[in-house]
Amino acid sequence: MLNSTNLQLLNQTQRELLEELDQENRQLKQQLKQQGQLMHQVQNVLTRYGATQGLSLTDQIEILMTQHQQRKFSQSRRRQRPQPSSRSTISSRCWLFSGRATPR
Repeated sequence: MLNSTNLQLLNQTQRELLEELDQENRQLKQQLKQQGQLMHQVQNVLTRYGATQGLSLTDQIEILMTQHQQRKFSQSRRRQRPQPSSRSTISSRCWLFSGRATPR
């Protein structure tokens, strides 16, 4: 049988545990609220940039990232194309006016 000291300790421990659980619960609710706000912001961005409706957020993000990488690759390819030197450009333009069928 529990004496009054043990019962008081048990009640105190129970109160402390309930307070800890209550605090954790408040923190989790706050995190869940923040995640919901973040998901809403992500959905707005995806919609703004033309993501496909009806797909999961992960799939939509993957599609947009792939499109972004393809654009970056295309832009870098355009920048890497060698520009013809002025001499070859001039000589290839000259043959047009020289009457020859092919450039030198």
